[in-house]
Amino acid sequence: MPRRPLVSVIIPTYNRAQLLREAISSVLAQTCQDFEILVADDGSSDNTGQAVAAIADPRIVYIPLARSGRPAVPRNAAMARARGRYLAFLDSDDLWLPGKLALQTQAMAARPGLLAVAANVGILPGGPEKAQDRSGDELVSFDALAGMQTWLANSTVLLDAAVPELIGPLDEDPALRGTEDHDYWLRILRHRDVSILNMAEVLAGYRLHGDNLLGALMGEKTLRMLARIYRKHLDFRPGLLGGRLEQIEAELSLTGKTSGGGA
Repeated sequence: MPRRPLVSVIIPTYNRAQLLREAISSVLAQTCQDFEILVADDGSSDNTGQAVAAIADPRIVYIPLARSGRPAVPRNAAMARARGRYLAFLDSDDLWLPGKLALQTQAMAARPGLLAVAANVGILPGGPEKAQDRSGDELVSFDALAGMQTWLANSTVLLDAAVPELIGPLDEDPALRGTEDHDYWLRILRHRDVSILNMAEVLAGYRLHGDNLLGALMGEKTLRMLARIYRKHLDFRPGLLGGRLEQIEAELSLTGKTSGGGA
């Protein structure tokens, strides 16, 4: 049986062959080389498969899938195939800095109670603007994340591989598309609060656009998705999340719309 890698890198993708090559190159340039890369292709119609094959690294596993249109589906497919001690997420349009895996696996090993570690990101193209201005590392609580006092960039998150066994896969509900990762971090913190370390150091480059949470932050579509997430977790923090739902309804009412109610 092949030796278990330290990290399984999870890269979902759809029709981003050139950007995907750049993302994979940033993984191959890591100072920590003990990894496998699982590229889960959500039904691409471009040359994604050929682009992955051309890299010709035996640590890369290509997983072709039927088109779902939901990022959670390819992520879950790759997680189910992962063999690593840790799972690291990377969106196919983002990049890692070379020390990312080494620093984060060291942080996880040094704090046995952690279930995940994230980091700051620089905004692409060009940088070096930071997405978050923080003076130091912080332990993230459910209340802080739900209250949007902080946020976690998906392409910086590294999980203990036991997490899917503890809380299950990502939610594949189409209504959560684009915010299913935020829901997953909340589920981790419901299971064990203050178990995510958010590092102040920039360890990834993040492309800003409307299909990610940062790019759509507080837009109408994102507000509706967040409202659905908060309803999912309302039983856990009714006071906090009830207040957040009221804020969202107030913001949407300015546009003459509501979050729609229901789960």
